[in-house]
Amino acid sequence: MSQILYLYATIRTYEDYINILEERLNEEDELLARLEHNETNYALHNRQTLDISTLSNEVCKSLFRFTFRELKMVSRALGFPEKVSFRQHTRQHFSLDRHLALAIMLRRLAYPSRLLDLELLFGINKATIGTVYNTMIEILNYNYEEGITFNAKHLHSFNLQRFAEATERKGSCFTGVIGFVDGTLNGVARPSEFQEILYNGHVRYHGLKYQGIVTPDGITVSLSGPFAGAMHDQAVMVSSGIMNDLRKCLDPRETGGELYAIYGDPAYVESDILIKPFRTGAQMHRLDKEANYVMSKLSVIS
Repeated sequence: MSQILYLYATIRTYEDYINILEERLNEEDELLARLEHNETNYALHNRQTLDISTLSNEVCKSLFRFTFRELKMVSRALGFPEKVSFRQHTRQHFSLDRHLALAIMLRRLAYPSRLLDLELLFGINKATIGTVYNTMIEILNYNYEEGITFNAKHLHSFNLQRFAEATERKGSCFTGVIGFVDGTLNGVARPSEFQEILYNGHVRYHGLKYQGIVTPDGITVSLSGPFAGAMHDQAVMVSSGIMNDLRKCLDPRETGGELYAIYGDPAYVESDILIKPFRTGAQMHRLDKEANYVMSKLSVIS
């Protein structure tokens, strides 16, 4: 019997491998078609840098998730100078309009693209594209790291009450739930050394873990990481130190306020500010099972 089960598991694994391989081949075909379209319709066919202002709103939103007008507004709001400098204090120093630099970063984030894909789109050398993307990310991280790691300003008393009411309207089985915490594993290539640090036995591949907390209005109030893929979600929670920051916002009982909480999956340790599903098992009560089902369907509320 054990040999039959092993053979069955092997066949299923092979089938999964073939399916994954076919998906990757399809993705490559789509990418080549997109590159050909870019080379024909955009910049590189005449070696000119792409003029974003000439693109329609529909094309702009498809490529960058913003119209050209919105790109200019966002780049200004983020505090970028009109000309963003790159490779400063080197012979390779250059600068780009802030909305073009932002568009390069957004395109890289909006859809999985190789640098060659972006080179054909923007008409800019792929090495320069890489420099622009990395520098823009570094600037944003330097300026807004504190708000990305934990945005305490978004969790003021008025918003907490509003979020709790929103989750209850959507059917939350618990009062005072103002957000949802979860972790995600981003796959990476198998490293040549220290593989066990990044290997996740649950999903059986190597990766880096990130942890996010989202409020019902869709705002990510906390994003922590990266962490080693082998780490348990609770270990990630402890390492991030986010619970101490959360308690300052969610537990104002000393000043007469109400207690609020976030909701997470069974991997986390329950506390007065973190609620998790009821334990499953043969003796599980029907109402507990229904509560778990309702909360599992309760996600971001617009």
